[in-house]
Amino acid sequence: TLAIQGDWGTGKTSIMYQVEEKLKEKASSNSKGKIKTIFFNTWQYSQFDMDKNLAVTLITDLIDELEVTDVNKIENLKKSLAVITKSMEYLKLDFGLLNIEKINNQLLKFISNEEKSNNLKNLKQNLQSMIDESIKENNYEKIVIFIDDLDRLFPQKAIEFLEILKLFLDCRNCVFVLAIDYNVVLRGTKSKYGDDLDNEKGKAFFEKIIQVPFTVPVANYHMENFVNVSLEKINFHFDNDVTKNITQLIRDSIGNNPRSVNRLFNSVSLLMHIINPNNELENDDKLLIIATVCFQLRFNEAYDYLLTSYNNSPEDSEETKYFLIDLLENSFEIPDDADYNSLVFRYGIFSFKNQKELESFRKFFNTLKLLLKYNVDKLEVEEFENLMKKMSSSNTISTGNLDIDINKTSTQNHSPNEDVQFVIRKLFNTLVNTN
Repeated sequence: TLAIQGDWGTGKTSIMYQVEEKLKEKASSNSKGKIKTIFFNTWQYSQFDMDKNLAVTLITDLIDELEVTDVNKIENLKKSLAVITKSMEYLKLDFGLLNIEKINNQLLKFISNEEKSNNLKNLKQNLQSMIDESIKENNYEKIVIFIDDLDRLFPQKAIEFLEILKLFLDCRNCVFVLAIDYNVVLRGTKSKYGDDLDNEKGKAFFEKIIQVPFTVPVANYHMENFVNVSLEKINFHFDNDVTKNITQLIRDSIGNNPRSVNRLFNSVSLLMHIINPNNELENDDKLLIIATVCFQLRFNEAYDYLLTSYNNSPEDSEETKYFLIDLLENSFEIPDDADYNSLVFRYGIFSFKNQKELESFRKFFNTLKLLLKYNVDKLEVEEFENLMKKMSSSNTISTGNLDIDINKTSTQNHSPNEDVQFVIRKLFNTLVNTN
């Protein structure tokens, strides 16, 4: 069993699709050593409340995909599977009970004498027999099963699925490739077995399930290329220096997560259709839109406070403008030499939860001024007003929470860099060379 590890939205699915494509290419060019690939998406089943018996669903799909002509083998496997399906609701797994004989004895308590012959051992034997038959009939070298979106399940459900996967599907000539977030495994083990389960035991569980882990090298993505392609898709064209500054602003706000970057440009594109559907804005205005969306996505509470205070201020209140400029320049900390008591009483005050957030905003705001060619020492009133106008426009769309994906597609549209290609090649080679 192999795992592609990474946070949600980092491109695990993209890597799986690319590895699958490479395996198919190998199969088409080598008639003697074909590799059968099967793709199983756990999330689509969970949407229809089918996640209670995901392992059973996986085996059912596997039966359909194996392309075996022997009807008897298919029927024997289905009979064994029926026993498991009936008994699954009684099955209670304890941590460390990754032992088929022990669990088999538990299951036998809940099935009739007539069905005792169709126990877990028969299921595994029948499944292995069917896999062997498929490999023989179709001249396969091995069968690779990709299991995606485990981190979209409730963590405890993901853990239960991994346990059963280990028990039922540890079959000869089969390789399982899982896309999973390691933190989901830790949360799942604690949810299932209690908070007193320490991280070391969670790690031991993970290592017992996964033999070969691969980590998505998100920190080394070639973000500038990705950003440039994304800009072209929405018909934004800038020179290389500006693109570099945009990339840095994105890094300083939403980070390197490809799905979050996709979401950023979806929001920018939507704003363009709302503000100017003919795309006739000047580049400075386009940059301002990108900057305000980055602001809203990453520092939403600060963004809301700033916009609410500005919109609720008396018309042309210079005092309020200077107050808000000072807050921006000082990462929402009130300068010691400023007397803003009346304004604080009127608007309240916002402050970041910790020093790390404060420093993150400081870095972001400095990059924003550099990108927009604002006064690096202190924001001018005119610059501030332009920023606030675009923030008001940006607020017409709801950006919500970064953890919510509003544009999930079957494949990611980002291109991995050399580090990701290295992971893909290593994973591909491991799959090809696995005995």
